[in-house]
Amino acid sequence: MEVFKNIPRDAPLIVAEAVWQYSHHVLAGLISHGGPILTIANWSGTWPGLVGMLNLNGSLTKPG
Repeated sequence: MEVFKNIPRDAPLIVAEAVWQYSHHVLAGLISHGGPILTIANWSGTWPGLVGMLNLNGSLTKPG
């Protein structure tokens, strides 16, 4: 969460997913962000970034 403290609230963000991640690790820092957020991911059976990105997008969409 220390990383998110120094990012201006309205700055555009790019979140790149290259491996499976647990959304709760970054969700708290993104959920209160006021600027646009672009999420991108790789498609790989070994390092499934797409799965993590879809989970993060769903987690960001649910609370609005």
